[in-house]
Amino acid sequence: TALMGEKAAHACTEAVESVIEQHYADQVAELAEREPELAAELSRFRDEELAHKTLAIDEGAHGAPGYGLLSAVIRAGCRTAIKISEKV
Repeated sequence: TALMGEKAAHACTEAVESVIEQHYADQVAELAEREPELAAELSRFRDEELAHKTLAIDEGAHGAPGYGLLSAVIRAGCRTAIKISEKV
C-alpha cells in the first residue's frame, strides 16, 4: 500500500488496527474474570491499537483510492492470519 500513496498506507493501518482491536477486545472479554491482570494489560494494548486506527483515519485513510475494497481485502487477510495463528 505504501506504493499506492500515503492515504492507502493509512487505509492499510486503519484496516489492520480495526481487526487487531477487535481481537484484543474478544480476548479481554474472555479473560476478564479468570485473568484480570492479563485482561487489563490486553486492554491497554487494545487502546494503543485504537489510537493508531484513529490517527490513520485522521490522516486520510478513508480518502484512499478504492478504500472500501482495499480495506475489505486487508481486513480479511488479517482475520485469516489470526485464525491461522490460533491453530498453530
